Amino acid sequence: MDEIAQSATVIRGSSRANSGSNGSYWNAGDRTPASVAGVLLGQRLNHFLLEDFIGGGGMGAVFRAHDEQLDRTVAIKVIPFVGDDADLKRRFRNEAQSAAKLDHPRIAKVFDVGSDDDWHYIVFEYIEGINIRDLVSRDGVLPIDEAVFYTCQLADAIQHAADRGIVHRDIKPSNVLIGSGDTIKLVDMGLARSESLDLSEDMTASGVTLGTFDYISPEQANDPRDADLRSDIYSLGCTLYFMLVGEPPYPGGTMLQKLINHGKTPPPDVRLLRTEVSEDLAAVIQKMLAKRPEDRFQHANDLIADLQEVAHREGLQRVQTLGPVAVQSLPPLVLLMQRHTPWLVAFSILLLVAGVLAISGGIAKDDFAISVPERETVMNLLPDSARPLPKVDPNDDNNLPPTNMMPDRGSNGAGSQNEGSQRATEGEGAGDADTLQRSAASSPRIINLPVPKELKDDFQIGPTLSANGEAGSAAPPRTEAAMTEAGEVSSPPMSSEGFPRAIRVTRSYSSDHDFEEYAYTRSLDQAIELANDLEVDRIELAEPLIRSAPIKIDRDGLVITSSVGGSVVVFESEEASPMQRVELIDLGSNRIEFEDLHFVWTVPVGSMGGGCLISSSDNRLIRMIDCSVTINNPVRHLDVFAFDISTERTMNHDAMSPGIESTSGLRSLPMVSIEMYNVCIRGQMTMLRMDVAAELQLRWENGLLAVSGQMIQTAGALVEPLPSARPIQLSLERLIAMAPRGLLRMRLDPLHPYPLQIDREANNCVFLVNPGVPIVEVSGLDSLRNSPPVLVLRGEANAYDTAADLSDCMLRLVDTEGKEQSVLMVDVTKDSPAWAKEQSPRWAVDWTTENVQALPANQLKPADFRQYGAVISGFSEPSLTIMKPSELDGSKEEI
Repeated sequence: MDEIAQSATVIRGSSRANSGSNGSYWNAGDRTPASVAGVLLGQRLNHFLLEDFIGGGGMGAVFRAHDEQLDRTVAIKVIPFVGDDADLKRRFRNEAQSAAKLDHPRIAKVFDVGSDDDWHYIVFEYIEGINIRDLVSRDGVLPIDEAVFYTCQLADAIQHAADRGIVHRDIKPSNVLIGSGDTIKLVDMGLARSESLDLSEDMTASGVTLGTFDYISPEQANDPRDADLRSDIYSLGCTLYFMLVGEPPYPGGTMLQKLINHGKTPPPDVRLLRTEVSEDLAAVIQKMLAKRPEDRFQHANDLIADLQEVAHREGLQRVQTLGPVAVQSLPPLVLLMQRHTPWLVAFSILLLVAGVLAISGGIAKDDFAISVPERETVMNLLPDSARPLPKVDPNDDNNLPPTNMMPDRGSNGAGSQNEGSQRATEGEGAGDADTLQRSAASSPRIINLPVPKELKDDFQIGPTLSANGEAGSAAPPRTEAAMTEAGEVSSPPMSSEGFPRAIRVTRSYSSDHDFEEYAYTRSLDQAIELANDLEVDRIELAEPLIRSAPIKIDRDGLVITSSVGGSVVVFESEEASPMQRVELIDLGSNRIEFEDLHFVWTVPVGSMGGGCLISSSDNRLIRMIDCSVTINNPVRHLDVFAFDISTERTMNHDAMSPGIESTSGLRSLPMVSIEMYNVCIRGQMTMLRMDVAAELQLRWENGLLAVSGQMIQTAGALVEPLPSARPIQLSLERLIAMAPRGLLRMRLDPLHPYPLQIDREANNCVFLVNPGVPIVEVSGLDSLRNSPPVLVLRGEANAYDTAADLSDCMLRLVDTEGKEQSVLMVDVTKDSPAWAKEQSPRWAVDWTTENVQALPANQLKPADFRQYGAVISGFSEPSLTIMKPSELDGSKEEI
C-alpha cells in the first residue's frame, strides 16, 4: 500500500466528484485506491479475476487480473468516480476508445473497456517489470546513455499518440515501466484525451486539474483541456530530469507552490546536481521545460533528432543504436546554397545592371537628366477609392482612430493622392547633369536593391527632363518588347507627377497598361518591396487569382486591394520544419487595409506548428472591406488562427525601457483595433488569439463567422489595468457568429493574472455555440465573490441558438480552485443581472439548413445560414462574397 501514498496523480475541483456508485459495495465517500482494493481484491469484474493490487492514484486503482475467457494475464484499472452519471460514462468510454487506437511497441495496449454494476474499468496489457520511479529509488540515478535512450523511446511513443490525436497528459516516472530485456512501456492512458473529440466530450471539465504536480506543464495546470503534444514533451523533460538527478525539477513546497514554480520559476540547470551532464544535453532539457509551449520542441521527432545529435557528439552508444527519425536534413552544401542564393542572385543582377547603366549612360549623357524631387512627408493611406485613415499622433497612446463610421467608399480620394515631386525650374539641375544622368528605360530592378544612404536621394525616380529643364520625354516610347522580363518588375517612365500612384500585380504585361500611373510586378511580395522602395501606399491586384508566399509588411498605412472586382489570394507556405509556425501576413505594428480580397490557406497536414493568416503586435488599425478568409485545416492542427495578436514580448521590452511606466507605476495596456465590413471568416480554427489581454477594439458590420473553435481566445493582462483602461470592446452589427467553443474565453494564470472587462455591443446578430459551452468564460480568478465586473452585454434584436429550456450558459466564471459560477440563459430572462443590458433577445433560430454545425467549417457559405421567419437577425447576404480558386482557374482545388 506504500505505492498508493507515493502516487501523486490528482483530480480536484470536479463538480461531479460526489456522483458515484450507490454504495452497494463500499462507502461512496471513500474513493481512494486502497479502499477500492479492499473491496475488489479477489473479486470478479465480469470475466476478469482481480488477483493482485498493483497500485493506483487519483484516477483509479490498478490490479493484476486473469482474463478467464482468453486465459491471459492483464492489468485492469478501475475508475471509482464514474458512478451513475450517464454523461461521465459516455465520456469515459470515448476516452478509453481513443486510447485503444494506439498501436505502438512502447505503449501498453488497451484491450477492453467495460463495467460491472457500478465499477467501470479499462483492461490493458500487463507488463512484468519495474517503473522508473522505483528503479531510481532502488538503484540510484540512471546512466546518462540509458536516460537519453529511454527518453528517445518515450518521445517516439508520444509522437505516435499525437499523430492520432491523443495526448497522454500524465507522463511521469511511475508511468514508465521497464520490462524484461530492458523493454520500455508507457502505461496509464487514464488521463489521455483525443483531440478529435469536442471539448465538451472531455472528461476533464473546466475547473479540474489533472496530472501530477511534480511533472505537470504550466498550461495543463491552468486548464487540462489545453494540453497538447508540447505538454507531454514538458512532462517528459521533467521525467528525464528525474532519471538524471533522482528528483523532479521542483521537488519541494506545497502543491500550490509546485504549480506556481512550474508556471513562473525558471527551469533548474541539471548540471547543478549532476556535473557530468554536458552543456548540449542541459540545453535540450531547458528547451523541453520552457514555460511557453511555443518555446519548446514543437514536434517529438525534433527532440529525438537533437538527443541523437547529443549522443553522437558524446559517444552515447545505446542511443546511437536507435534508427533515424523522419526529420529532413539537407547536405551542408545545399544548406549553404539555400542560405546565400538570394544575395548572390541580387549581387549578380546589380553587376549586370551596373554594366548596362555604364553603357547607356555614355550614350544618353547629353540627352536627358533626372531631377531630384523633394518629397512631401504627408502619409495618405487611401489615395483613390476610400476615406483616408485619421491622422494619429504616435506619441498619444489614447488617440485611437474613430470606429463609429463605415469608410466612405464613394469619395473620389482627390485629396489623398500625393502631389508628387517638386517640378524642376528653368536651369535647375544643369550643374548636376553629369552626376544625375540616368536612362529612363534602364532595368527597374535597381530600385529593389539596397542603395547607400549617401546616394539614396540621387536614386529617387523623378520626371524626365528635356535639355532646357522642362518636363518631357527624351526617351522613345516604351513598347512591350522593351519591357524587362528577367527582373519580374516593370517600372514606368515617370510622368511629371513623380512617383506612381500604385503598384499593380499582374502575371503579364502589355502595351495597353497605364505606365504613367502604375508600376507593375508579377508577385505580391515583390509589390510590397517595390512599394517600400518607391514610398507608395497602394497595391492593386490586377488578376482574379494570385498565389503568394508568406509576406511581411514593413510599411505603415498600406492599402492592398483588387482592381478587377475581387481577387483570390492563395497562400502557399514553403516547405519547412513540421513544427515551424507559419505567419502568412506579418504586420508588426503597421496599419493596413485590405479591400475586395479573398484569402485562402490550406494548413499542411504534416505541419504541427500551427499558424495564422495575420500576425500583429499592438496595432492601431487593421481594416478589411468586402473580404473573406478561408482556412482549411483538415486534421485540425492546434494553434491555427485568422488573427494572432502577440504583444507580450513588446510589453516586456517596454518594461526595460525608460519612460514607459505611468506616474502611478502601472503601465498601460497594448491597443489593437480591427475593423471589418462585409467580411466572411471560416475554417477549422479560432478566429483571434491574444497572448495577453489588450485594449482590443473589434468592429464588425455585416459578416459571417464560421469556425470550429472560439471567436476570441485571450490570456489575462500582464500588468494591472489602469483605472482609465478601455475594456475589450466588441461592436457587432448584422453578424452571424458560429463559434462552437464560445464567443470569448479569457484564461488567467500566474503570469497573466489580471482580468480585463469585456464590453460586447451587438445589434441584429445571431450567436451559435455548442450545447453546454458558455458564450463567455473567464477562468483563473482569485475569487468568485470579490471578482471585478468582467462582462457587459449591450444591444438589441439579437438571437441565440440555444436549448428550448434556456439551460445553456451565458457567462461562466472559474476561480483558481476550480469552483464555478454560471449564469444561464434562463437566469438572464428571469432575473437579469446588472451587466446584461441587452434588449429584446430571441432564444430560438429556425434555420433552413438542418444541422449546419455538422458541415466542415471551411466550406460553409452565407446561404447555409438562411432562416425561416418574418423577423430575422443576421447579415445581409447580397453584400457578402466568398471567392474560391476553383472558380477562377478551373482547378479541382477545394477549400
